[in-house]
Amino acid sequence: MGELSGGFDKPNEGWGFHFEEGWDFDLIMTISFVVFILGSLLFGICWSILEHDIQGAFGVSAYIVTACGLFVAFVVSKTG
Repeated sequence: MGELSGGFDKPNEGWGFHFEEGWDFDLIMTISFVVFILGSLLFGICWSILEHDIQGAFGVSAYIVTACGLFVAFVVSKTG
């Protein structure tokens, strides 16, 4: 292996973990997509089949998708 060494003007290289603090925006967007987008699509399909009201079902689905966009915008604005 060898000896670990580093200088003042460059980072030290070694073995181990590098932990970064903060929000993981890719994970937030993925979870938002799965929960809100697919959930609203599932709601729209089920409501239109059970109640025979396609317009009302996808009106509520559009509201859910809008709430998802507002949630993501709120999180991004609060984190700077």
